[in-house]
Amino acid sequence: MANYKAPLADMRFVMFDLLKLDAQYARIEGGANATRDVVDAILDEAAKFTEQVLAPLCTERAVAQFPVNCAVVGLLDVVDERPIFQGH
Repeated sequence: MANYKAPLADMRFVMFDLLKLDAQYARIEGGANATRDVVDAILDEAAKFTEQVLAPLCTERAVAQFPVNCAVVGLLDVVDERPIFQGH
């Protein structure tokens, strides 16, 4: 199992403090339903999925054979082409 941990605090900082997504969503029809609580819940579930399902798929062998697949989900440092987490 991989040790990937989604950077939720960083994501929340960028989304809510830098981009002010609350205000952006409020301008969109129906966007008022995308409250901070709803967006946080979506981020939490996406993080669980990434950590528990996607990250384990990016083993050293998978990264060597298909580096683009792991890079697309953000589990590969595309500059150095190496995993950003420790697998086994």
